[in-house]
Amino acid sequence: MTIVGAWVRKPNRDTEELVVASDSRLTGGQKWDECPKIFPLPRGDCVLAFAGDTAYAYPLILQTLHYVTDFDRASNRSLCLEDLKGHLERVIEQMLRNVREVPAGVEIDFSLLLAGFSTDTGRWRTWVSRFDQNSRRFTFASPAKSFRGAVFVGDAGPAAYSDLKALERTRGTALRTRPPPLDWEPLDVIRDSIESGRHHSVGGAIQMVKVYRHVNVMPYAVYSPSRATGALTVFGRRLLDYERTHYLAFDPLTHKTYKTRDFLSEPVEWPIPESRRSTTRRNSQPATKGSAR
Repeated sequence: MTIVGAWVRKPNRDTEELVVASDSRLTGGQKWDECPKIFPLPRGDCVLAFAGDTAYAYPLILQTLHYVTDFDRASNRSLCLEDLKGHLERVIEQMLRNVREVPAGVEIDFSLLLAGFSTDTGRWRTWVSRFDQNSRRFTFASPAKSFRGAVFVGDAGPAAYSDLKALERTRGTALRTRPPPLDWEPLDVIRDSIESGRHHSVGGAIQMVKVYRHVNVMPYAVYSPSRATGALTVFGRRLLDYERTHYLAFDPLTHKTYKTRDFLSEPVEWPIPESRRSTTRRNSQPATKGSAR
């Protein structure tokens, strides 16, 4: 299966962002560590992610992407996030009812996570799929479990909750009367789960996508395992030596973001640190008459 996490991060007093992150491993008699698990929907306010059997999850996600692209009210957000959820429930349920000749004793085993920002209610929303094997009833419901707003799905999800609680205790956050909002702690849990090798189904690079209140979805390239010791990946796939990406790059070890190499010979930390801004501004000033460049 996998591990997928979603949580609302508050980098400063005036900013909130929804972060969805996962590992990149598919298993099924083999390990394949370069597989996408997070899918931004082409409407700018939400993403789908999955855990479990790809034989079911991939067709459902691809049909969802085709639907949102094809139906103008879904793609331009005239259909609000809550109504989109309801429609996706009906589409997915119809598809699952048409699954036939399932071997005896074999269950349809997957989870979908739908998360985004509802402009109608002004709320961050996260739903996790539920599927009844007997009635073939499919729904998106509020998570049955969360910790300080963080939601995990996948077979490594229960361990992730325990690891996050332990991390909070180690950092003393759990002892505070009013603990601060989550920062990168859930991502640290996913990173450590990958690096530890504890779970057969968890591995590869971290994938990360952010959703903003201004209805903008931003995928990130991620250094794996870090910028100092790894390669740049996009949705789990390691870029070839000659490839470039326009995505910002994220280092999961230091939590720093870099402007990537689409037009640059080397990544540059982004935003530019305060200590370098004056130098950068000075160097970027146009030359005056008679001055040397």
